[in-house]
Amino acid sequence: MKRLLTAGFAAAAMVLGGITLAAPGTAAEPSHIAGQIMVKFRDHAAAAAVLRGYGLSNGPEIGGTGARLIKVPAGKELQLIEALDRNPAVDYAEADEIVTAASNDQYFSRQYALNNTGQSFTNTAGTLTISAGKADADVDAVEAWGVTKGAGVRVAVLDSGVASDNPDIAPKVLARANFSGASTGEDNYGHGTHVSGTVAATAGNTIGVAGVCPGCSILDGKVLNDSGVGAQASRTNQLVRQ
Repeated sequence: MKRLLTAGFAAAAMVLGGITLAAPGTAAEPSHIAGQIMVKFRDHAAAAAVLRGYGLSNGPEIGGTGARLIKVPAGKELQLIEALDRNPAVDYAEADEIVTAASNDQYFSRQYALNNTGQSFTNTAGTLTISAGKADADVDAVEAWGVTKGAGVRVAVLDSGVASDNPDIAPKVLARANFSGASTGEDNYGHGTHVSGTVAATAGNTIGVAGVCPGCSILDGKVLNDSGVGAQASRTNQLVRQ
């Protein structure tokens, strides 16, 4: 699961809240789905023969990951994972972990690109209802948080600045620099604040949205003026000099 989710997370770069892995080891709250595991083979042609050696059959591919969802006897998941992981024909074998969404951000339910349950919702102004979509047509951001939320990662956003009074993203800004020629580094255009929130808005704080990388920090480089305009050449020169 770790490798699958890491790949999904790297491809996402959108917006969402938190995740909690189910507590391991109890009958009431198992940590993984019983009766199935995820296996990726180095040589797909050898998959069927390898699985037969363990009394198993090949299964369907999981998305575009190359891994397969393999049915196994319930209760034997971890034992078979350990055995398959030692097989040189196997890239990895992992449990199909149970995850549950745990974000209480105000607009989390509208972030269908990150967690699509097929939900319908109304816009902030209450003037437009978005019809139900296709469940799981999203970037699997929630699943990716089971691997990492991006703690320690710094993301430079070169845009119109980041609003210093936005409680959902301002606390995530580690440093600010104004290369735009505008009189202040404030985001008076709005786009830079939007982009920064998409990346790293605080998750689980009951307000706004949550960033796809809620553990990330922002390096704010204001390169567009208060009308959202900047010259590419001069902007590049200013950044290089820094």
